[in-house]
Amino acid sequence: MSVRIRIYKFVLSFTAIISSSLSFSADVASLISPGGQPFLYIQDDQYENVVMQVYWPSNWSFEDSLNPMIPLVSTQVVFTGSAEGVEDDEIGRILEELQAQRSLAPTAESVTGALVTPADNFEEVARLVNLVLSNPAFDPDLTNRIKQALANRVGQLRQGVDANTGELARNLIMQDNPVRGFFSSAVESESFIESATLDELKQFYFQTVTRSSPTIVMASPFEADRAGRALDVLLDGLPEGEPVETPESSIDFPAGITVVLHDPDAERSTLTLAGILPSVSQGGEYEDLIALAVLGQGATSELYEALRPELEASYEFSATALALTSRLRILQISGAVDTDKLAFANETIRQTYEEFRENGLNSSIDGIKRRSSSNMRINTENPRILVPLVMESVLNGFPAARAIELPGEIEAITPDDINERMRDVFPPVADLLTVIVTSEPDMVSGACVVETPEEYRKCL
Repeated sequence: MSVRIRIYKFVLSFTAIISSSLSFSADVASLISPGGQPFLYIQDDQYENVVMQVYWPSNWSFEDSLNPMIPLVSTQVVFTGSAEGVEDDEIGRILEELQAQRSLAPTAESVTGALVTPADNFEEVARLVNLVLSNPAFDPDLTNRIKQALANRVGQLRQGVDANTGELARNLIMQDNPVRGFFSSAVESESFIESATLDELKQFYFQTVTRSSPTIVMASPFEADRAGRALDVLLDGLPEGEPVETPESSIDFPAGITVVLHDPDAERSTLTLAGILPSVSQGGEYEDLIALAVLGQGATSELYEALRPELEASYEFSATALALTSRLRILQISGAVDTDKLAFANETIRQTYEEFRENGLNSSIDGIKRRSSSNMRINTENPRILVPLVMESVLNGFPAARAIELPGEIEAITPDDINERMRDVFPPVADLLTVIVTSEPDMVSGACVVETPEEYRKCL
């Protein structure tokens, strides 16, 4: 069972959120375990579980010469497998009996491990998880089965209009940046998976999952010394490793171009407009999220009111911010539309976006701020959500305590803050990249037309 713990972005969500009947008063302490491991710690006697997240940085995906699928395959083999000398399913079976939920997943610049377990079971869970982390089996037969399953999954992801839109947009935005290979669902990605060797999988794992460079956040009911001792058990035997720094990575964004992917089988057309936003580490993220919610989320949004009368029940556009890496964040407006209304949707979205960016808010944000702040306050009372919020805060260069203070930060945002932010950092409509997938490319004048996402270079 994989644990549902990640970097949450639902401060503006209007869906159901996890709530708690208990009232917690959390503080984040910066501690060092008895074994010398730094970690951030949230202690509350009322917590029933231990919740932990460990972030190991990696620069593997930034190297042109390395197989970009190795992080995905390696972490899956370790997570699914057992420890050297232990039967394949024994540790997993015991962890399930102990109600431990865990995950080990790569991003383009990290491996993140997560663990949630009843507090009374934590020491035993830590011992068992350590057996795998410190001495993973890398069983050849299991590795081959995982490689085949992952290759099949990549092939499935490549099917359909949405997949083609995403692949083409990523190709155009990232171009020759080596990190693009990590996100790709192109045919060559299947070959990378199939060609992955055990030596490569081990090299990535043992140079990444070490004691030297992780960022660790833990929440539990234990006193700090007990938590630190259990953490030492969990990480015992990992190699010391070398500190990892994520290299600078430049993007030559193709501003202002329109690229059409001709898909003769597309029943509807998809339309995506994208532009560069500052990284989260520069601040202003929640101003952005509120602005994008007003622009294109829900039945009162600017896009809904502009498009819905013409598109009627077929309306399905939204505006979001998407972080591909810690330094590359994208403003994205996207959706599907009946092909005979593609030109209307494209023109109307562009006009609505630019008027909104230039003129600012024309309605109150008190309601969205109140709901967002209330949701975030509940989130910070739940350790399953608070731990990744703290992790996100420190990885972006903010104090750990900022995660707890987010409700007040959101409440303090003013309309002037948002309007100034949009004028300063939201790209003008003329600088947006437009990506369209349609069966009727001749309907889009002045566009560069391609037949596959891999032909993107002809449009640059």
